Amino acid sequence: MPLIRTRRCAIFVASVAGFLFALSIRSLFLYARHGGLVPFQPPFLSDVFTAWVVTIVSATLYACLIALYLIARDWERILVAGWFADVLLGPTKIGLPRNGALTIRIGQTAAVAVALLAALSLAHQPYGQPLESDVTVLERRSVAFYAFIIVTLLLGTVAYFVLQLP
Repeated sequence: MPLIRTRRCAIFVASVAGFLFALSIRSLFLYARHGGLVPFQPPFLSDVFTAWVVTIVSATLYACLIALYLIARDWERILVAGWFADVLLGPTKIGLPRNGALTIRIGQTAAVAVALLAALSLAHQPYGQPLESDVTVLERRSVAFYAFIIVTLLLGTVAYFVLQLP
């Protein structure tokens, strides 16, 4: 069963993919110009939180992307794979020299470009009215998926504050 069932949803996904592509192009140009030391860049999660909090947040994000990939079909899988490649390649730039990190940034931009093309092709597909039975199954899956995300993030937040107390 596909994730994107209406044209409105496909246009929204294409808009998000376009926004991510614009951010990726901006990041590529800034990265090439400043050699990875972009001025006014917000700190990484590892600079603000402890290592286990970053691990929980990263594991939750990767689990959500893998779950989306498993649920998605056809062009949706290409879209999710492009986003997953962008997120997965991000931390690999940390220990590399400038040229290697720039190459990875180019790869991230290419992955987001492929995701944008997949989103645009999804927006051009014809959509009919979803059946009532399909909508209820999709709503149940969505609720379970978002509940998992919220519970994991809440448990991580509570654990962070509880373990940080003296």
